[in-house]
Amino acid sequence: MFRLFAAKNELDKGPRESVMFPPLYMKNSPLTTVLLGVLVLSAAISLVLCWQYMSYVRELRTMRGKADHINQVAQMRSVTGNLIRDAVDFSTTHKNLEPLLQQFGIYKTNVPSATNKTSNGK
Repeated sequence: MFRLFAAKNELDKGPRESVMFPPLYMKNSPLTTVLLGVLVLSAAISLVLCWQYMSYVRELRTMRGKADHINQVAQMRSVTGNLIRDAVDFSTTHKNLEPLLQQFGIYKTNVPSATNKTSNGK
């Protein structure tokens, strides 16, 4: 382990002549240009994907709101249909409800009843 530090000490205390290292050509290297191009391309693709994601999330929220509204309307129609059927059934025993149902167009007087028998000519 002492040998590793010996080389360092030689550079520190070594001969009085300067040590030359090969210059780094980062500014002129084609690898730098390629890596910078990859970085710019990656950033552009990330921006496009982020924009698409935000658009799809916004559209999903809008569609969920519309779907919730449709489900609420369907549930209200079901409840209203049950209420109308119950009112029509109740009006068979309570005749004073018939004018109110006719006023709203729910109950029709032309529905054949059990007392109206058709005559077949005899």
